[in-house]
Amino acid sequence: MTPRETEQSPPTALADGRVGADWLPAAEIRQRLLDTGYTSVTELKPDDGLWDGKGIKNGMEVRFHVDPRTGAMLSERADD
Repeated sequence: MTPRETEQSPPTALADGRVGADWLPAAEIRQRLLDTGYTSVTELKPDDGLWDGKGIKNGMEVRFHVDPRTGAMLSERADD
């Protein structure tokens, strides 16, 4: 685990006032990513109503957004 990785639960309220108490914990999101082909998750944080992060998949650094309530992958792209 890296120092940038967040293992704690997300904040109860986001900056825009939306509640994040129903979010899946960071540890569960991280494990789901590892189970779906990521070899490491180097950054994982709550951002604007999503889990936002970076990881290594297929030998490439990838940025991603995950639905915080279901754990579904919303977007992935190679990090430039």
